[in-house]
Amino acid sequence: MVVVARSFQLRSRAKGLAVVGPDDRTQPPIGGWSWLTAHGVRIDRDLGEAVTAHAEAEGVDVLDVVPSDLATEDALELLRAYDPATYRTDRLARGVSARRAIAVRTATLDRAGLDPATDAGPIALDLAAVELKRHCNSSMGVAVGPALGTPDTSASQRMELLRSRFGAATPLLVAVPVLGYGFLVVGVLSAPVFGVCALVAWCAQPVLSLAGTALRPADLWRRSSLRWLLGPIGLVRSVLGPRHPASDPRSAEGDARRAEYARELSEGTARFFEPRASECPLCGSQDLAPRLSTTDMVLHKPGRFHLDRCRACGHVFQNPRLSLDGLDFYYRDAYDGLNAERGEAMFKVTQAAYHARADMLDPEARPRRWLDIGTGYGHFPLVAQDHWPDTTFDGLDISDSVDVAARRRWVAEGFRGLLLDRAPDLAGRYDVVSMFHYLEHTRQPVAELDVVASLLTPGGHLLVELPDPTSPYARIAGRYWFPWLQPQHLHFLSRDRVCSLLSERGFEIVSSGPVEAFPGQELAGACWLVINRFAPETGLPWLPPTTARDTLRRVGALAIGAPVLVAAALLDQVLSASDRRLRGSSAFRVVARRP
Repeated sequence: MVVVARSFQLRSRAKGLAVVGPDDRTQPPIGGWSWLTAHGVRIDRDLGEAVTAHAEAEGVDVLDVVPSDLATEDALELLRAYDPATYRTDRLARGVSARRAIAVRTATLDRAGLDPATDAGPIALDLAAVELKRHCNSSMGVAVGPALGTPDTSASQRMELLRSRFGAATPLLVAVPVLGYGFLVVGVLSAPVFGVCALVAWCAQPVLSLAGTALRPADLWRRSSLRWLLGPIGLVRSVLGPRHPASDPRSAEGDARRAEYARELSEGTARFFEPRASECPLCGSQDLAPRLSTTDMVLHKPGRFHLDRCRACGHVFQNPRLSLDGLDFYYRDAYDGLNAERGEAMFKVTQAAYHARADMLDPEARPRRWLDIGTGYGHFPLVAQDHWPDTTFDGLDISDSVDVAARRRWVAEGFRGLLLDRAPDLAGRYDVVSMFHYLEHTRQPVAELDVVASLLTPGGHLLVELPDPTSPYARIAGRYWFPWLQPQHLHFLSRDRVCSLLSERGFEIVSSGPVEAFPGQELAGACWLVINRFAPETGLPWLPPTTARDTLRRVGALAIGAPVLVAAALLDQVLSASDRRLRGSSAFRVVARRP
């Protein structure tokens, strides 16, 4: 039943695809458009004019042209990723493409830093679609055009695309269809009637999804009738096929950086830490107790990190604290560089949290200008624009990600640097300032709160969200509580302490309370850290070169851990939907007002 329901969902999406026809042509032809096309694709004048006219009529700056004869598996892959009902309104949706032809306004192509291209490979077109969606998040569309006679994506190309999109997580994605085939085999052998019905439904999925729609693959009936055989064969070919270096940009870039990291680590890690503090940075008490000792379980950069707890005020902080050199070393390739795409994917997962944060402010408020501190690539301002369409959003961040945010127009202005350095230039400009999961990353959180009031106009609001060190999940998961995130998180302030610090600085506390920072991901996050700790990601340039044993350990851990991750995620969803007293919370939010 699940397969049949999914088939009709895909069919509904196929029925919702726009279609480009000869009637879309206009006179005179519309200029200012460029093309990205795959090998063997030629766009004649009539089709080019029809596509650009259709795009103009739809009000889009980018239009991915899907050949009506797109191969069955490519068509199903497209429909799994593309929902016509939500694609344009979902600002954080990943750019999708049939990887055959993309029409782009030339000005948009220039802003995205791309060049017109012919005979492009599937990876290049896939990455171009992702980048174009980021630059015109609500003005990119998909439409079916005429048959172009292009070949389907080969098994080896499909694996290259997976590696390009998901990097080290690719084995986990490959494990999913392997488990699916296993369930089908077990079902046929243990309960033949139900097993055969499930197998027939799975084989019929392409026909149920595509027959009678604008997508008319030549191989539709053959693919459906032989799916029970072609599916596993294709998977084996994908896994065992040749690996092209271009399919994994992270791997190629990582090899180039290996020598750089080796030089840095040859000097040891002592310079990455300051001398150990003997007193609490908040209250000055010397009554400190060890709270946690752990390693970097996400990126596996070398070093051991310690958190202390002040018995006098309860503050938890990293001790010894990272030095400036340490911050540079441990943040590098965490959210940008080698892990830029992973960072983008992580920020999209938290989209529900962005909507909730945008709703923290009184709906009767009328903010003219809003500064998001620690904005990263500007994901929150992008989503918040739907809640506050009359508000201008700016962003501040220490990394060059804020420059990318400005180029994408996710923020009106992007300020790069430290808040303590930039505050004098931004004084009195904002009605709202937000600090979402920012203060725990700062070296001097109290000093940051000292200056933030100067940014606000009288009556302006400050919105804060922080991980809660008193969370029950922190006690249950121990070192595997994801928000510890060592070594990046330097301070863990309690809700009472934040409210007290703000009150001392003249703020009125409007509201405060617990919240799920990442709803439905607490236990799954802990399980992921366990897997990641004992089977580190391969190909990281700060670790020794990957061996076959390392790869097997990683693949084996992901295969064994996949069912556990699924179970943990399901339990997370149950707890997330339950009474708050049962599910607990991992973070808190505070809304404060400057009188």
